[in-house]
Amino acid sequence: MVARPRHEGSAAFDRFVESSRPVVAAFDGHFQDTDGAASACRAPGSGGMVVRFTSMSRARAFYDSEDYARLRGATEQ
Repeated sequence: MVARPRHEGSAAFDRFVESSRPVVAAFDGHFQDTDGAASACRAPGSGGMVVRFTSMSRARAFYDSEDYARLRGATEQ
């Protein structure tokens, strides 16, 4: 999964990243270190994040989950 903020440097996106960590982990996902900065979990030059799941079915379960829907809803307000 790749996610990017709607606005560069968005504080809401940063909160989304942090609050999504336990939900991602619950679906066997982890933040991919793509730019050598493990704490950032951001794709080089994109300002976004990259999450890797153990399977497509776990990724789909995450995406379809109520927990992820609540996280997405919080960023849309």
